[in-house]
Amino acid sequence: MIRLTVNDLRLTSDGLIFLDDINFEARPGAIHLVTGRSGSGKTMLGRALAGLEPDADGEIYLDGRDMIGIPPEKRRIAWVSGDGGLWPGYTVYANVEFGLKMRKVARAERRTRVSEALGWFGVDSLKDQKVDGLTAVESLRVALARALAIDPQMLVIDEPLGNLDEASRESLRENIVRVQAEQRLTTIILTRHPSEWWAWADRITILDGGGLVQTGSLAEVYNHPANAMAAEYLGLCNIMTGEVEAAEANGEVLVRLPFGKLLGRQSGRVKSAAAGDKATIYIRPEAIGVGISSSSPQMNRVPVRIGSIQFEGGLRRFLLEAQGDTRLVARSCLLSLGQLREGIGTSALISPDHVGVVVEI
Repeated sequence: MIRLTVNDLRLTSDGLIFLDDINFEARPGAIHLVTGRSGSGKTMLGRALAGLEPDADGEIYLDGRDMIGIPPEKRRIAWVSGDGGLWPGYTVYANVEFGLKMRKVARAERRTRVSEALGWFGVDSLKDQKVDGLTAVESLRVALARALAIDPQMLVIDEPLGNLDEASRESLRENIVRVQAEQRLTTIILTRHPSEWWAWADRITILDGGGLVQTGSLAEVYNHPANAMAAEYLGLCNIMTGEVEAAEANGEVLVRLPFGKLLGRQSGRVKSAAAGDKATIYIRPEAIGVGISSSSPQMNRVPVRIGSIQFEGGLRRFLLEAQGDTRLVARSCLLSLGQLREGIGTSALISPDHVGVVVEI
């Protein structure tokens, strides 16, 4: 299994900066998500990793070897574009075989590896068809087979689910995850929809405007976003501002807010928090328990009034009102509703581990 380490990656062209000061690490044999809005630099980063952007500067270490300056065909990093990038006019077999021919693999071995790769993605029956007549999902399956046929050390896939219908998205995602796990292949997935991959990914990197916003484990980045962009991009989040009352060396921070005090954990440790610092608080709706009890003295307890309860399928969204004209959003499953109803007073319970605190520099 291969580890990817990116240090100080920068990509410029004709005076334009596409990537600047990008640093992250993808763990061996795991799925690493790279996400961000359109134009954030995801595709350029993927192309730089694969060697398709020769002007990239910095360090791209693959299993301890720096890839900067090494041509794409010698990197053993397979690149799959969002549309598959198949060569029109050729058969499925010819497309998948091409990379092996370029690497001068013997004909008998080429046949074996092409058949195996097509089988992994369930398109072996299409081997004699021209790719021009394939459906969108078939084209992506063939492109993935072509990428894996060359036995890469790492796979980079750009928006693999594209504009597929829901059934095709689910089927292809399951296929990618299964093959990736079987091959224990370090995989970078570039996507605008990270939640589609949360169940299987290991870590995540968020880009914005060609710069790095945050990188880390999914739980860390989701529960302790580095800024509002990271918080809001990954889903609904309660964002509030307050003042640090006390801070500990272990990262615990007590913040004074309009409705009282909350104990949380510092995120994005650019500087250690100190009393008097301005701070921004981030709390995901799922981290707020409504109307439940706990004997732990460490739990944050906030008196609230239930303004409304909204239907969200198997969940309910609570709109909560606290002192200081504060509004909070919470989510709970049906089993936890109990006797809760609109208009009553109750408590919101929040673990400090799920209260992200970012201190202003």
